[in-house]
Amino acid sequence: MATCYMCNSEATSVEHAPPKCIFPRQRDLPEGVNLRDQLITVPSCDEHNQNRSQDDEYLLYSLVINVASNEIAQNHFFAAIMRAINRNPALIQRYTRTAVPVTIEDPETGERADSFAVSIEYERFEQSIDNLARAIYFQHYQEKLLTPITIQPEIILRTLDPAYAHVNAMVNEISRASDVFFENSEFHGNNPGVFKYQIDQDAAGSKMMRLHFYDNAKITTVL
Repeated sequence: MATCYMCNSEATSVEHAPPKCIFPRQRDLPEGVNLRDQLITVPSCDEHNQNRSQDDEYLLYSLVINVASNEIAQNHFFAAIMRAINRNPALIQRYTRTAVPVTIEDPETGERADSFAVSIEYERFEQSIDNLARAIYFQHYQEKLLTPITIQPEIILRTLDPAYAHVNAMVNEISRASDVFFENSEFHGNNPGVFKYQIDQDAAGSKMMRLHFYDNAKITTVL
């Protein structure tokens, strides 16, 4: 009997990892392009794969509005996500009500631009990433990950406000350390412009995973 990737209950369905909504539909892409090809799925029980659509959409919004995301994410926002917002504006309003104008700086080029910073429901975001990391681990190793995970987002907005300087310094340090750790690690995922991941372990056997969304929106997890 197949059991759920998150627990020992019987698997009654499959869970997409990451959620299917992260990947643009074919109707929103150029002819012949399919970004929903060979998506990762894992066995799931009813408890761990039901009533998740709103959390999946929240994760999607959190990723595509990030300044680091690529053109695929931008196009996804102006196509499918705008349709979803028109159907249910309440979710995006949870972002916009916290929006404040900021000036951002590209950490690579130094170029500055006016933008907006928003607050996210971090516990909700973190839970989605936790579930995803466990699903990827199960798919990769064919075993369950039941121990606590540390999640280190690398996508916090780099504003020029001095109040964020210590946060930016910490995020930059995490990102640099991850660059070094995963420098020679293989990428996995059949639709890398939307999602790919790396997973590796150090000399002591400690495992880490790096999730890449839309090229540059990265999250490191310590397993």
